Amino acid sequence: MSYTSHSNSLTSNLLNLVDSYLVESLSNVDCDDNVDTAVNYHLSSGGNKVRAKLTLEACHRLGIQENDAVIMAAAIECLHNASLLHDDLMDGDEYRRKKEAVWHKYNSQIAICAGDMLIARSFGILSHLNCKLKIGECLHLLRMVTETTITGQSADINSQTWQNLTTAQYCNTVALKSVPLLQVCVAMPLCFADVEMDIKVLNNIFNPFASAYQIIDDIEDWQQDDACGRCNYLSLLAKECTCYLPSDLYCVAFQDAEKLIEISEKNESQLPPELTGLISPYIQKLKLKIQLLKDEHAYD
Repeated sequence: MSYTSHSNSLTSNLLNLVDSYLVESLSNVDCDDNVDTAVNYHLSSGGNKVRAKLTLEACHRLGIQENDAVIMAAAIECLHNASLLHDDLMDGDEYRRKKEAVWHKYNSQIAICAGDMLIARSFGILSHLNCKLKIGECLHLLRMVTETTITGQSADINSQTWQNLTTAQYCNTVALKSVPLLQVCVAMPLCFADVEMDIKVLNNIFNPFASAYQIIDDIEDWQQDDACGRCNYLSLLAKECTCYLPSDLYCVAFQDAEKLIEISEKNESQLPPELTGLISPYIQKLKLKIQLLKDEHAYD
């Protein structure tokens, strides 16, 4: 069996443990039944669990024990889901993962409390790490991630601010919301394993990756976003390139996304030897998605 297939099998088994850990940790919380129901409803919707997978793979490569790997992955996944609950409410998105968003199914107050509960539990989960000497450092990382994500999310409060951004500023602002919860999937295992690395390396990998992902997402949602007045990369691009037709804007957006992916792919080589190729599968998936979208727009 190849290293990759063995790693994929191992990650799949540990993902089940992450799910079980999340459910078990939340079942021990004494809270309002409506909030508890909303949290379980949201978690049952599944998701790709990219952050859990990335954390587990990094831990595996760094020789971290499986129990600690599961705890880190569960804590990060828990915090990520909290951000989704609050993000859906702020954006007014009625569906998440093809199911009603929590705020839409229940109400906004329950969604706020459910998100807050998940934030609290993410810190509680992380406190169960076996290496007690590392708990403080890992909690500090999670606090920094939480604060930065809130800073990015707070930019959503004023929609007018978004409309006045350049495309570069838009990508940087969006990155504040998404990059911290990706970076920590690598930063926390590195910290736990006492492997030193400049955080700028992770910035150089995940910032362009997240920006490319957002551009691709915006290409898919342009018409929908435009109809409801929501800021979109192509809408901002149209203001910068006033003489361009919609088909031209699509081409520019695709080119911008591809350039960002190239930067992310190039910078991945700066990772420690143990983590060589760690981000490559996600970069390749993004490349494939771009190609599929380009094929769809070939005749626009």
